[in-house]
Amino acid sequence: MNIGCVVYEKYFNTGELTAEWTFDSGTGIVEGTGHATGKPGNNYDGDYKITYFDTNGNSAGEYDLNITIEKNSYILKWHQNGTMKFTGIALQVDSKLMGGWKPV
Repeated sequence: MNIGCVVYEKYFNTGELTAEWTFDSGTGIVEGTGHATGKPGNNYDGDYKITYFDTNGNSAGEYDLNITIEKNSYILKWHQNGTMKFTGIALQVDSKLMGGWKPV
């Protein structure tokens, strides 16, 4: 299937994000958490350095995450070494950002 889901929560005063994610690669579902650093602010748009972890706490990848606002949605783009690896779209629900993503 190659499709995933992520929920972010931002600590607006520090710019940090926490993540919970799941991904169906077609050979099974994997899931984990994540932690990102970014700039403080009142919404989710901006640039972040994020590391994802599997359920055992092992690194599942480090990315540059760019979040932009378009209308009432957030556009998500993950890069490694300047190359976009994943893209997604999200909605803010209460104080959390909930989105879907896929490899490019």
